Amino acid sequence: MLLKLKKELLLKYLFLFVLLFACTAGICSASYIVVITIMICGVVMTSSAFETALTENAKYEGLILDVIFRFSVCGVSVVAIGINKGLTRWYSILIYAIYMFSLSIRLINHFAAASKIDTPKKKKYMTDLQEAAVTLVIPAIYLLSAIPSRVFGIVYYIVLVLFAAAFLVNLRFRRFSKKVMLIFGIVEALILIAVLVFTLTGLFTV
Repeated sequence: MLLKLKKELLLKYLFLFVLLFACTAGICSASYIVVITIMICGVVMTSSAFETALTENAKYEGLILDVIFRFSVCGVSVVAIGINKGLTRWYSILIYAIYMFSLSIRLINHFAAASKIDTPKKKKYMTDLQEAAVTLVIPAIYLLSAIPSRVFGIVYYIVLVLFAAAFLVNLRFRRFSKKVMLIFGIVEALILIAVLVFTLTGLFTV
């Protein structure tokens, strides 16, 4: 007997599959695919349309899927990029483990807090700023991999450690205004264009 998927969660399942496919491709050869997917999923993850899928009918399944999706976007994909770029020393593995552990703690707390809410409400505050920042900062740092030096590796390690610490802090900010979101959108679009240009011109070998 086949498992049933709730219709209101099909969009999340679709994006999760695309993301995991991209992560696999990133580990094997094409890391730029992961970067582009991270940016797209970051927009989806922070959109109100993605949050409204958490109806009472699919509350717990939706919450679990949301946690897995965020872990894949901010965790698996980030490690996949590092591995693809040759950051596989013993200290690399240690940093990845610390980063993933901190992210896991954050997402467990996210699930515990969200599961106590009876009905979905429009959030006045952003509690996922760190996850949103990952989908913007990591692609920006990825551009450094076009430089034939150790700069990318050093910066990547530092950023992962900083994010690992940030994941353990409960930050709350008021929802950004449309102007601020527009600026973020423009910055993300410029990074995406840069990644595509660097890839097409051969500055990225993988």
